Amino acid sequence: MKTNKVFVAWQDQSTREWRPVGILLYMNGIFNFCYTRGAEMLASFGGFPRMDNFERVYKAEELFPVFQNRLLSEKRPEYDRLMSWLNVPKPGTPEEANEMKLTILALTEGKRKTDSITIFPCPEKNADGEYNVDFFVHGLSHMAEEIIERVNTLEAGTRLFLMQDRQNARDSHALTLRTEEPLFTVGYCPRYFAKDFSFLLDRFHENELVRVLRVNGDAPTQFRLLCRFESLWPQDFDPCSEKQFEPIPELDEVLVN
Repeated sequence: MKTNKVFVAWQDQSTREWRPVGILLYMNGIFNFCYTRGAEMLASFGGFPRMDNFERVYKAEELFPVFQNRLLSEKRPEYDRLMSWLNVPKPGTPEEANEMKLTILALTEGKRKTDSITIFPCPEKNADGEYNVDFFVHGLSHMAEEIIERVNTLEAGTRLFLMQDRQNARDSHALTLRTEEPLFTVGYCPRYFAKDFSFLLDRFHENELVRVLRVNGDAPTQFRLLCRFESLWPQDFDPCSEKQFEPIPELDEVLVN
């Protein structure tokens, strides 16, 4: 997986409501950031430090500190292991390192225990014109030890099956993932993909696929099970097109689409 465009979401701690509040892009050697309409829909959100103008497009040659601080330093001894867990190549040049930063943020979600930010990609068509996105399974840390041990035995290429959890009080689009034989639930799809996955599941049924990319037995549970969702892309399908995803300032069409 490789991406140069991600959305930044923020959660209100009092209401538990979360929305995409910004778009982060990397093109032609420049990082670009602007706020989306979702930022205006959260009364308690006032913007990020030194980036409080909702009408401005911020540009910089270096990644903005609020996002750079969410990346593991290349000098850390565990950096190579993280790159392996994420299934991305270690960058060889400074330019490659910049190009890789948004991909790393998309896969790790840029989460920190001290705030309420989540970073995720907007799925794009692959070279074959299909929907294709990589993600780590959520909720594994809440599973019984027996389930975690079973997950550790899964092999790359193993197919997983989506199950809709419409009675989920927090998210009516919630999707769990299960194995075939022996049948057991391994966790949840990330909530920011659940609506798209549900739509594609309803539309294509057996033409959608979730397969295991990697099982990282030595990783924390949030990086344990890396999967890939693949599906046909219907002509009337436009992910991340709701008003909350729209940029507030006018952006070059090339940067947005």
